[in-house]
Amino acid sequence: MIDFNKFMVVLAIVVPAGMLVIGLSNGFLTGYHQVKAGQTYTAPQHGEIHATQAMLVCRYLSFGGTHTRVLIESATTPDCPFWLGP
Repeated sequence: MIDFNKFMVVLAIVVPAGMLVIGLSNGFLTGYHQVKAGQTYTAPQHGEIHATQAMLVCRYLSFGGTHTRVLIESATTPDCPFWLGP
């Protein structure tokens, strides 16, 4: 017979660890910076950004390290996506 207390302890360890592995394999949002038109911002992996329109600099963490994605801020992309997509 399975001991319920041991099962709950294992479940409490395995579920968050599994979620962390899935999150790190996809890459999840760790922070962002809004750059307004006319501003200059130095972004990792992109260098200096001289914005001619509103932009979002999104930072992600995954197994491959940290990634930076620069998006043009618009009605269709008002925020950085939570998951790092292709």
